[in-house]
Order: sequence, then structure tokens, then C-alpha cells
Amino acid sequence: MSPELTVGFAGVLGVPAGDLAALGGVRLPDVLPSLHLRAADVTAVIREARRLTTAQLDDVVATSRRLAER
Repeated sequence: MSPELTVGFAGVLGVPAGDLAALGGVRLPDVLPSLHLRAADVTAVIREARRLTTAQLDDVVATSRRLAER
């Protein structure tokens, strides 16, 4: 796994990038790539989505696609 992916996954999982890199045997550079400004928001959505049923997630996807077409 690349350092960029490691930092991204760490952000989504809410764990320090160094800890995740140590677990995965990934060497991180001294200067870490920054996360997108909305990474915390995406993390919150993913955590909340875990509680939804498949039908509810299907509705979310359909609504998101409709909104994206506007």
C-alpha cells in the first residue's frame, strides 16, 4: 500500500497514520500528504451509513445520483 493510501485510510478509520503504517509495514515520508478538506465529513458519513439497511443505502445512492445530475 502506498503512503498516500495509508494516510487516506488512516483518516477514514480515525487512527494515526503512523500507527496504520506500522501495522501495514508502510514507510511514510517525513512530510505526510494532506487529507482533503472534507475527509472528516466523509468519515462521518461512512460511520453513520454502517447503521443503514441495504434498501436504505440504495435510496441514499439513488438520491445522491439525482442530486449530482442537477
